Amino acid sequence: MLKSVAPRNLPAWLNEGLAMYFEGHDGTLSERRLAAARLFVPLAVLQTSFARLNSAQAVIAYEESAFATRALVDRIGPAGVGQLLQDLSGGQTMDQAI
Repeated sequence: MLKSVAPRNLPAWLNEGLAMYFEGHDGTLSERRLAAARLFVPLAVLQTSFARLNSAQAVIAYEESAFATRALVDRIGPAGVGQLLQDLSGGQTMDQAI
């Protein structure tokens, strides 16, 4: 579904975060897990595939993706996320699209 809205330039963290959001993942739980974690992976590192991450980094990457996506949806709403996806697909950077 996301590929039909944003066929290009979709960061991996947003792709995974939206998948978790629509699956009903609890963003509050992600926030608590991240607060307790001793590891941090910057979203800038999560633009492409998570495949190069070790297992501990991957767990954190998914939690960060869920948390950041929930924050986006809470701030700009579902319609805003749709526009964000279109802007990203149109070639804007994440900073420009936000």
